[in-house]
Amino acid sequence: MEDRNRDEDQANQMTHLRCKYKHVATHRCADKCSWEGKWSQPNKDVEVVSPLNESWLRFHLKPVFVQLVRKCCRNSSKPDNPEWMPIPASNPRSINCDEPYHLLIREDVIMRYEQKSLNTCMFFSAASALHHLGEEELGRVLVDNGLRLQNVPQVLQFQALKSILVGRKTLYYSCKVWDHRGNKRKRLNVFDKEQENNLNFVVLQNYEGEIGHAVAVHNQLIFDSSYRCALRLCHQSLQWCMNSSSSFIQVYLGLSMKLRK
Repeated sequence: MEDRNRDEDQANQMTHLRCKYKHVATHRCADKCSWEGKWSQPNKDVEVVSPLNESWLRFHLKPVFVQLVRKCCRNSSKPDNPEWMPIPASNPRSINCDEPYHLLIREDVIMRYEQKSLNTCMFFSAASALHHLGEEELGRVLVDNGLRLQNVPQVLQFQALKSILVGRKTLYYSCKVWDHRGNKRKRLNVFDKEQENNLNFVVLQNYEGEIGHAVAVHNQLIFDSSYRCALRLCHQSLQWCMNSSSSFIQVYLGLSMKLRK
């Protein structure tokens, strides 16, 4: 059981995947492929790359995503050294997961869109926050896109969400994208007083490097589509949102909007 749990933790913490093709000059002109996974270690600011077995991948990841990576890498301009594909947004929370601590729950703020068994946390959390703010039509637009893009890698989902929201200029005075991957200083701190009235859409990361789950944060509230109500903004709530034994450490990707309302 311990080995199985360790294996599942390893799969949950993987951030990127790729399939490298090597042409073999035989009479059949066959191509051999090998899989590689990447894990981030935020405390050490390093990334670990390891070879993977395809049967292991198909057990832990959705087959449709594995097929997508294979196709994209095969059609790459450099199939022997293709670009890394980010892992899709996190899986839905287990139905056996413990409830959040009762003092964290805001029973008066209902989540309009719960993801249930869908991988739509990024769009459904954002849609619920916007619905709470009176932007029902925009919320429905995000839900439709979330259903369409649920099997797409998380970075591409984030880019799609950003494209939709940035186009709604009547919604905000200004907006900013936070991406610490290229610069350590570009990290959104959702506990910063300056962010309290902003509407923030964030992808979370924990101490073990696990990323993927996305929530929206506004006015000291966390909108997490894996739960029925909003949660009070605090580290304990964010740890619960991560659905992990490891604590929340930082925002992996973020979009912050200063609203007009």
